[in-house]
Amino acid sequence: MPEILTDRELTLLHECAEGQMQSQINISGKFHDPEGTVEFDVYLFVLGETSRYGIVAGDLLPMRGTAKRVTRWTR
Repeated sequence: MPEILTDRELTLLHECAEGQMQSQINISGKFHDPEGTVEFDVYLFVLGETSRYGIVAGDLLPMRGTAKRVTRWTR
């Protein structure tokens, strides 16, 4: 069962979506998929010692498709 986001976490993600908050860790790159090259960006936001949220955005260049996902990283 997926975890429910807290009000604080929803606020953080909303601010990110509106461009009001800078991500704390940025990763970008590209890889080759059988359907073509995918360029991606990952934006991570540290919520605490063991929890981070990320937004992953990828563009499949030949198909002009874009995918965006919200991820949660814990340890």
